[in-house]
Amino acid sequence: MRASRQATDPIRRELEHEVNLAVGWAKEIVGSAGRMETLGVDPMLVNAITR
Repeated sequence: MRASRQATDPIRRELEHEVNLAVGWAKEIVGSAGRMETLGVDPMLVNAITR
């Protein structure tokens, strides 16, 4: 069992890295949406961009 678990560790690390990148992008998009609304961009446009 341990050998197969070790074999998946690189895959797991890569997947965790990809998930962290996706979360970072999501946070950036949400932050951008907040800034766009603050700047007076139409909220419907902000929703369309961030979907």
